[in-house]
Amino acid sequence: MRQEIRASFEMDKEMRDQIDKFAHREGLTRNGAINSLISIGLTSRSEGEPVVVTNQFVFEEYKEIKEEIRDVKQGLIELHEEIRLVHHIIETETKKMSPPVPYQNRKWFHFWR
Repeated sequence: MRQEIRASFEMDKEMRDQIDKFAHREGLTRNGAINSLISIGLTSRSEGEPVVVTNQFVFEEYKEIKEEIRDVKQGLIELHEEIRLVHHIIETETKKMSPPVPYQNRKWFHFWR
């Protein structure tokens, strides 16, 4: 008895290219090649051969890099807010320390006196 199952998974470009090459070499569609590779993998697993994963997939690295970029962006936003606060404090302190120039204190009608 054959049952259909739908599966959805992420695949990096290199893995997709390898599957397409395998499919072309065997004369299968991409879905047929994936089914064939799964059955070959299950067969080798049931014979007692261990499955060795040699490298981390690109999409996993992509997710890690994306999280790190999100952390860097958040840090930059916090730094921007801190710089604005420090700039405001410096500006208000310099305004308090420097007295205004005399002609800026007087109104226009005081010049006639």
